[in-house]
Amino acid sequence: MDEWGEYTVQKCDVFDIRQEQGEVMEAIESNNSTVTAIQVKSWENLVCDFDESETSFNEWNSAYDDDDGDTVRVFDWTRAGKAIGSSKHLRHLELHLGRFDPAENVTLFCHGLALNTSIESLVIDCDRPYEFLERASFKEIQSLTTLLFRELIPFFHNNTSLESLRWIFPCTFRQKMSWILAASAMHCIEECESLKSITLKNAGFRKDVHWDSLIESICEISLQHLTFQRCSLSYNAFCSIKGLLASKESLLKSLSLACSCQDGSLIPIAIGLSQSNSIKCLKMGVSEVVEEEELTSPRFRASLKDDPRWAFLDFNSLERFEIQGLYEYSGDPEDRCNDMVDFLRKMPNLRSITIKEIVHETKFLKDILAILPPKLHELKINDSIQNKHELRYLTSKLSSSTKINPRDFSLYMSSNFPSLKN
Repeated sequence: MDEWGEYTVQKCDVFDIRQEQGEVMEAIESNNSTVTAIQVKSWENLVCDFDESETSFNEWNSAYDDDDGDTVRVFDWTRAGKAIGSSKHLRHLELHLGRFDPAENVTLFCHGLALNTSIESLVIDCDRPYEFLERASFKEIQSLTTLLFRELIPFFHNNTSLESLRWIFPCTFRQKMSWILAASAMHCIEECESLKSITLKNAGFRKDVHWDSLIESICEISLQHLTFQRCSLSYNAFCSIKGLLASKESLLKSLSLACSCQDGSLIPIAIGLSQSNSIKCLKMGVSEVVEEEELTSPRFRASLKDDPRWAFLDFNSLERFEIQGLYEYSGDPEDRCNDMVDFLRKMPNLRSITIKEIVHETKFLKDILAILPPKLHELKINDSIQNKHELRYLTSKLSSSTKINPRDFSLYMSSNFPSLKN
């Protein structure tokens, strides 16, 4: 895992379970160490094209003719589950769930999967492309999602190697299914004592007690990394995160908040950050609009600076800070940039700052340069600065800084952040 708790695996190294005429599963079944990451893109029984009818069927596939006269290829999900369950080299597994996936295939596979003790990273994606979800009924999504969660409980209970969990919930019917999604996920997570990193996407719905209970349960785990992506969290959920941050026993090293929230919700986060001794990395961003909710961006002036406790808060443990989406803040964008500068003043021990997608970037960066923390060695910005004069000003300002040795500092300017050494 990297410093944000993300399990790093190259896409080219993630094999599909039905790829290469059964060769992938043959490697797993024989405990070959060449395959360490796999995914299940689809659980469907596939209609076979004429050209592949003689080559697609091997010992991992069986076939039958349906009522329309088409040849249907059925994968051996029972054997595949058992092979993965006994694997000693598999480290990463991705499970994708869609509307048309047969429930029996999920059940057969998960029975074998429950015996696995080598997988360290699990991705559960229940949010397949919208063209499928928009045509799916509430009962279809509810049935398949609940089934998968229930069948995974033994895996969570038995696998003591599992450290990283990324859970992508379905956007469609997210509020209507809240009690099912939250309760099912909570049962799975409570069975696993080895988790160090949890990422939730599309989770939460404001003023929903079921999502609040899930976040509360997650914050009772001894996590090192916690990430929220495209989430809508309530004030109570933020209070639970504050409790995790402020706990003397907390091991939390990184927190990523890309979510919409209510005014005032960041106050408990700020208090938790000031009381934390373990947190090193903080990432804040603006969530996309989900369903029909009105996006309420985190507003520092309204939420933090107007609070009398703000003046007494410092985030001394933070070493890495990333902000993204400042251009979407409501109100005057320049005021928001000024607020962010004030926020950065609370982080005297930062070693790395990353800034993406902001407005008034030149003035903002000039203000940042005036308050660079003495330990800072890395500054990353987006590629919106095109004026060479401004670029020369920034680099010369860094070179003449009395706080930072230019030889130990890297400035990155572009969407891909190539290094520009001073």
